[in-house]
Amino acid sequence: MIRSIRKATTGLAIALMLGSVSTNAYSFTGLYSTLTRGEQQTQLTGKLVCTECSVTEARAVQPYKYGNHLYQLQLGQKQAVIEVRETNHFTWLNHLTAPQIRVQGEESLLLPLTNQDNMRKDVTIAGLLLDSRTLAVQEVTIH
Repeated sequence: MIRSIRKATTGLAIALMLGSVSTNAYSFTGLYSTLTRGEQQTQLTGKLVCTECSVTEARAVQPYKYGNHLYQLQLGQKQAVIEVRETNHFTWLNHLTAPQIRVQGEESLLLPLTNQDNMRKDVTIAGLLLDSRTLAVQEVTIH
């Protein structure tokens, strides 16, 4: 009798473990397909913090000001850091493993993001999310 209860308990525990693993795998797969299916319209609104600097350098200057909302924009050989205040795609931002976003687009369109005169100005970037780390920019507005 004890042996059959132990087998039933062990079987139930294994079934619960497998059920939870497959549920988590499904959830992750759903999230992954959402992040990588591509071509999702995305808009970021925030403030340009610095150009030609990294997130680490921006935080070192003012460590308590920005929190966890700094993202480094990789624009080919150039880079900029933006403090994101608003987006229509929080799921994407929250699941980035590093605060870096590759930005693609025409050079004339991306130029305002690396212009020193636009530092500390509000900016809106709109584009298509191509994969989990790449944004194809369609519009940049400096406010």
